[in-house]
Amino acid sequence: MPYLQRSHTVRKCSFRCSLAPALLVCALAFGGLLAHAQPRPGALRSQPLAEGVLLDLGPLANNEGKGGRLWAEAAAQGNQAANACRPKALHVLVDVHESLASEVVARQWLQAAHHHWQKLCPAAQGVGLVRLMVYQGFELVPDADGNLPVPTVRATASLQGRELLFQQYSNNATSLQRQNAGQPDQRKEYSANAARLQAMVRKYDARRVADLQAIDKSGTRWLGHVLLVGVRPERVLSRRAATVRSAHREGWDVTEALAEGAEIAKWGKDSRMLAVKVKGRSTDVRTQDRVILQVLGSQVCSDLDCEDYLLMPGGQWAHDKALP
Repeated sequence: MPYLQRSHTVRKCSFRCSLAPALLVCALAFGGLLAHAQPRPGALRSQPLAEGVLLDLGPLANNEGKGGRLWAEAAAQGNQAANACRPKALHVLVDVHESLASEVVARQWLQAAHHHWQKLCPAAQGVGLVRLMVYQGFELVPDADGNLPVPTVRATASLQGRELLFQQYSNNATSLQRQNAGQPDQRKEYSANAARLQAMVRKYDARRVADLQAIDKSGTRWLGHVLLVGVRPERVLSRRAATVRSAHREGWDVTEALAEGAEIAKWGKDSRMLAVKVKGRSTDVRTQDRVILQVLGSQVCSDLDCEDYLLMPGGQWAHDKALP
């Protein structure tokens, strides 16, 4: 019996020792695989691409509360796994009914992706220029070769900082809209927009349509003048005062103005075309140096960016334009 125990012990040792090198190799290999398959920050699932991997970062909402979805495209670097906090690109999928032809809507989605990524990767450093893409559809799936479909909106920007500063930007939906501007139905719609704007011109004896950025930069040029401006309410300060921003913005215009008037108590969140008189600048600590606009009257816009007043025949936006 003692012999059997000794013999069994020897065989057990021989078994362990003979497999030790193989087990070590397997463990190292498996560990290497895990390094490239470990969960990424915020990622729910991944899909292989031709050059890297597509990491699902979950649902995304713009500032209107509408839903989309965000992915980060990344690649492994040496022994380091593909990391959503060191992306090559951010990809946004939105509903087919989203109006990406509106620059405001398209850029809101890019900014929403930027903010969402910053929340997931607050300590990310050294991230250079990143490509940002917006697609419309029901799913974002690479083809058999690992390539994604053609995006509607493309941009290149740095993810560092609070706001996106674009190095490159293009919007196929906007380009297509301009191409279709000569179509009969489109011409009819733009003519109706111009007619609505002219009706406000006559009613308030306005002489110019402007955006807040143009008014802010004009100094005292328009002091006391009646202007038309499309705005979106931001903060209600009282029953007679609210801060506003331009309904249609070029780039990431963050210009804010102080609107004052009795009708503000009845405002909701809808964008509006205002007839205003420029009254100088605010000295209130809450609105320091904002241009003061005395509201003479307004009309609710049917579109977020007041397209139904500001998009003119030919597909051109009325930004800073003298009126007949």
